[in-house]
Formats: sequence, structure tokens, C-alpha cells
Amino acid sequence: MSRPDPMNRLSVAFVLLLLPAEGASALSTTRETPPPEEEREKPGPTFLLRFKVPRTRQVAGNVSANQPTEHPHVELSAGEMASRQADVAKFVGELKKSGRPIDRAGFVELYRRAGSFKVVHALLGQGVIDTDLSNRLGQLRAEIHNEVLDRLAASGQFGRRVGVNDFGSGAMNAKSDIDFTLYCDDPNVSGTALVGAYNKLFAQLAGNLPPGQFDLVAHRWEARIPDWRASCIEADFVQKLREGTALLKANPEAYFLEGAYAQQILRRSATGKTFTWIERTPGGGVKREKTNAAAETPFFYRPDTRVRYAWGAAVGNWHFFNAHSHDRIDQAKYLLRSFDDGVSLTSRGGRTANYADLTPLQRKNLVVEIYREHPEAAGRYLAILETAVKIRQLNSTGREAFAPLIEWERRQAGGMEIDDDLALKMAEESLQRHGNRMLLENNRIAAEGRLTDWVAPKLPGKTYRTISDTGQPKVINVDAGLVKRLQLAAFIESETS
Repeated sequence: MSRPDPMNRLSVAFVLLLLPAEGASALSTTRETPPPEEEREKPGPTFLLRFKVPRTRQVAGNVSANQPTEHPHVELSAGEMASRQADVAKFVGELKKSGRPIDRAGFVELYRRAGSFKVVHALLGQGVIDTDLSNRLGQLRAEIHNEVLDRLAASGQFGRRVGVNDFGSGAMNAKSDIDFTLYCDDPNVSGTALVGAYNKLFAQLAGNLPPGQFDLVAHRWEARIPDWRASCIEADFVQKLREGTALLKANPEAYFLEGAYAQQILRRSATGKTFTWIERTPGGGVKREKTNAAAETPFFYRPDTRVRYAWGAAVGNWHFFNAHSHDRIDQAKYLLRSFDDGVSLTSRGGRTANYADLTPLQRKNLVVEIYREHPEAAGRYLAILETAVKIRQLNSTGREAFAPLIEWERRQAGGMEIDDDLALKMAEESLQRHGNRMLLENNRIAAEGRLTDWVAPKLPGKTYRTISDTGQPKVINVDAGLVKRLQLAAFIESETS
């Protein structure tokens, strides 16, 4: 794929970043006087790239988008964090002395003392909670989670079946989270009601502690970006888009830009079997059936792989890299996602495989191609990506995981002797500082395709086969003007406030 002069590309990127604000201004209604004090938005948590959601925007279930998110973050002061860590460490020590395996009551008591799953994560890093206990905590949490799901399905209050989409790592330990979306086959049940029932029942089984305290979150099924190809009425599409993006934006841990959503949520959901239907049986029990999420057409669709997705994926993962600055393992994940789901789509061959699955020569060639305008930085970016792969593979931030960046820093020293501790510190700082620089470069490179696809999209033929909201096949006539309007609506709604 050829690229224009870098200065022209910077101009394109600048126009791209201005367009949402100009478009939002052009589409908004005029208001002569400022809103009353009670209608003004109250300041909320600060995130690097979290857009404000107007209070007047309503979402499914008649719940305002500025209501508390499904995954509230409990922020503990340094003093409280230390105090709770000491209390939990004492409890773990007493548990080990007793020689008894931890049961559900002990599991709940441990998290009650912790007050936040972040305390448990800290003790994992310190070795206070060992591998065996971590695995047991993960098992007990999963047992409560699955019991709640089974009870919801067996109750019959949400239709014949309750569905759950979960594409987590599959690890069952205290470090992993359980992050999933709930569905049901009763169209009259809102996601708000379904998630509310889950949270209430979970608390009943977990000592009145909320799921979020255990690093577990249930999302509403309406939190999605609809497929514009399945929409013939602009107003209907925009309304669904507003509902979905309002919910996504209100969740500090959700991807809400179109590119990131298409790559991270839809593409991963369409790969393998991440979706499970839990069906009530005549005898009052339940049965489970795993399926490919893309087969559940009322909720999912298979996204195209388009160059325009690179920008949303790059920007979304840049945001989360900085939002998780305390966790190098998470940061490594976002570095790789920005490359795989973002900037790699702009390469001549497009995305062919994840970076970690390429051969060493393929990795080097791809990095050199993508960052060819900055060959002096490409070597460091290669070392950063190699380090990210090792951190993820080893699930560690030790010297072995940072080996590629340590080697790079020593080469840059020009023969100067650097001891191991200093070399590791330099590598850690490089991952943070130059990793951020690489992510910003990814955003810049991806910006060109983002604007081009909106302004001059490549349209299909005169007719297009797709799926209706009810899951039935249908054929629509392609109207170039309507397609551009729908895409512009998606651009304005999904990437501005």
C-alpha cells in the first residue's frame, strides 16, 4: 500500500481529529441559554481518552448512560491498601497454619477483608498468595459464577435460554478476571434487568459482596455497535448506535471506538466457540451448549477487515496502555493489540496473523515496513514488541521477560558496562516511554485509512445479502448516498460525545 508524503499524512490526521468536533457541532441542536445547574454534567473519573456521554442520552432499559458502570473501580489510598494487604496476609497465614483447604466461606471472607481485587493482585505479586491458593480462589469464584448463571436460566424469568459470551483467557486463578456479556432469547427483557438479576443473585451467594469486588463484571447485551449493513433506515441505525455506544463509553474498561470494537469484540467472538446458551430443561435443570457467537445473528455479525479499523484499535489500545500504567503484563497486551489489530492493517499485505505467531524474520520485515519512515526507531520498536511477547508468554516482568529490550539498551550503550539491575531498569523505562511513542506513531499511521474509508468507501455491488435484526436472511439494494450517510453517522456517534 503506497503512502503519501509524511507532511500530507500529518495534515490528514489533523483533519481527522478535527472532523468529529466539527461534525458534532454541525449536527447538534442550538441552545441559546446554558442549561440549569441541575442539568449540567458533574465531573467524573478522568481517563486518558474517555469521552463524555450527555446525561440526556437514554439507553436501553430507560437507564441513563451516566449511571454507575457495571465494573466500578474501588480506589484505595496507599495507607488503606497497605492495611488491607496486612490483614489479608494475616488471614492467609492463619489459613495455612490450620492445614484446611479454603472453602467458599473462607473465600468470601478473604475478599471481604481485601475490599478490592487489587489487594489480592498485590499479594499475588508478593508471593503471599501462592499458585495453589490462587488457583483455588479462581475455582471458587467460577463455581459461584456458574451457579448464578444456572439459576437465572432455571428460573424461566428471562425466556427459554440465557446466553453468555466470554472470550477470556480460560485461566482459573485469582489473577484472571471474568468479563462477560449476558443475553437471553426473550426480546422484552433488557440487558439492564438481566445484569441486575445476576448481580443481585451473585451478592446473595457471596456474602453480600458485589461481583466487581471479585474482578468479575457482567455487561449488558445492548452495549454494542450495530452493523450498518443491516440497516436501511438511518434513524433506526443511529438510535441503536447511540444506545450501544453510550453503554460502552460509560464503562471505563470497554472498547468503544468502532475499530477496537470490531477487532477485539466481534472478531474474537467470531473465532472459536465463545458463546454458551444455558437452557432450562423440563425437569427444572439446565443444559449448556457452546457455539460460535457469529451464528447468533440477533446479537453478532462477522466484521469485515477494513483499513479504517486500524485507527480505532490503535487509539483504543493506546488509551488502555496508559490507563493500566501500573501493570506491565497488561501493558504488554495493549502494545501487541495496537500492532496486531491496529497498524498492521495498513501493511501492504494487510493483517495475516498475530505478531506473536509470525516467524522472527516475518516480524522484523513487518516492523521495518510499517515504520519505514522512521528507520532509526524501528529497531527499538522491534525490541519493544519482542519484549511484549515474552512478558505475555512468561506471564512475568522479570529479567528474562525483558531480555530483548535489555539487549537493545546494552547495544545502545556502545560498549559501556551496565550491571544487570541498571539494565533491567533501563529496559522497564524504555517499555513505558518508547512504548508510548510507538503507540502514538501507530495512531498517526492509522489515521489516513480512517478518513479515506469514510469519505470514499469501497461499496459492494447493486445488492447486498445480509441478516435482519430478527436473524432472517434478506437482500438490500445498495444506495451509495445512504451508505455514506450511515457511515458518517457512525463516525460522528461512535467517536464524539
